[in-house]
Amino acid sequence: MKSIHRPATSSPRLKMAALGALMSMAVAAPALAADSAFDLDEYVRPGTLYTAGSIGLLNTGFDCKQRYGSYSDCTRPVVGGKVFGGYRMTPNLAVEVSFYYLGGSEVIKDGAAAPTTENYRRSSTRAQAIGFDWANELFQVLNQHIRFGVARVATRNHTGFGSGQVVTQSDVVIAPYVGLGLSYQFNDHVRFYSGFDLLHTKTQGNTQVFWMGLGVEN
Repeated sequence: MKSIHRPATSSPRLKMAALGALMSMAVAAPALAADSAFDLDEYVRPGTLYTAGSIGLLNTGFDCKQRYGSYSDCTRPVVGGKVFGGYRMTPNLAVEVSFYYLGGSEVIKDGAAAPTTENYRRSSTRAQAIGFDWANELFQVLNQHIRFGVARVATRNHTGFGSGQVVTQSDVVIAPYVGLGLSYQFNDHVRFYSGFDLLHTKTQGNTQVFWMGLGVEN
C-alpha cells in the first residue's frame, strides 16, 4: 500500500503551535518580570558571551511523490535541533554562530529489485551558519530577536540499488538565512529562547525550523 501523499505546503497546525508558544511568552512576561531582581543593563553590556541548545519541529518542502514518483514508504523530516553561541558587541547587536540538525528522510520505491533499480534513498541534512542577532527589549527581561546571515547547508544522500550497491553523494548549498524569536531571562545566567528560522536546502527545499531551548551567559 502506498503512503499517503502530503503536498509540500506549510502546516497550519505547526505554525499555530509555534505562534502559540511565542504569544504565551509575551503574555506571561510582564508578570514574571515584576519579580526579577537583576540589573538588565548588566546583561546587555558589550562583551557578553552566551550559548544555547534547542530542539525544533521542521516544516519542509520535501515532496515524496513529486521527487520520486511511485513509492511504497516515505518518511519526511520532522524533528531537528539547533545549537548556537554569540558575542554581544553592543546592547542590541551580537554576532552568532549556529549549528543545525535538519532531520532525515527515507523513500522506499515500488517495483522489482532489479540490479540497476534504485530501491531506496536516505538523506540527512546539517547546517552551519554565521550571522548577526539584533535584540530589542520588549518587557524588562523579554527580548525580541531578528537573526540574519549566511548558512552552509549540507545534505548527505545514500542511494541503494537492487544489486546491493550503495552510492553516497553530498549536496551543499550556501545561502542567506533569516530568523525571528523571543527570549526570557530567568536570572543573571539562564535564558529561555524560542524562535523561527528559515533556511534553504537542495534536497528539502525551504526548511522552516520552529525551536525552543535554554541558554547560559556570563
